[in-house]
Amino acid sequence: MHLNEYQNLAARTAPTPTEQHFFNPPVFEEGENPNHISSEMNAYARRVDLVHSLMGLAGEVGEFIDPIKRAMFYGKELDTKVVVNLKEELGDCLWYIALACRALNCSMEDLAAMNISKLIARYPNKYTDDAALNRDVQTEFKALAADYNCITRAGDRCPKYITRAGRVLVDIKDYEALQAKLAAATGPAEA
Repeated sequence: MHLNEYQNLAARTAPTPTEQHFFNPPVFEEGENPNHISSEMNAYARRVDLVHSLMGLAGEVGEFIDPIKRAMFYGKELDTKVVVNLKEELGDCLWYIALACRALNCSMEDLAAMNISKLIARYPNKYTDDAALNRDVQTEFKALAADYNCITRAGDRCPKYITRAGRVLVDIKDYEALQAKLAAATGPAEA
């Protein structure tokens, strides 16, 4: 399953802001169509989604940590049942990430592409402790900004993608340079 497909399917299970939420929704004037999503309502919905995703992620990460804590400090086994539960909790984290993406008006695939761009800027060939400890924040920001501009430019997608096994890993402006870096680190990428 592709991340954007997941995001669309997850969105159908996400709540829409109503008066039942903790936050105060915008008040509609008499005769105003409450089904019309105004910019005020859209901003409100994004705030609700963002806070909901933040709180949800915090809770799910706690549920993911607990069995690992029990294994590390109390001698509990990480048996098949526990591993299945850990995967379930990660899936729940993914749902909240999809909700956060909706709030930030980005796709999960765009988010993944931006993250890969940042990681390639941080670790051009592969992970090193030195690169992790001595990050070049300016270079990372430039990689993120370039990828973001590429993704959002007039609603277009970048003209080239780096893929592996038929899946898009990242869109970039300087395809050849990144392809060379990936090839050096992991073997040739597919065009």
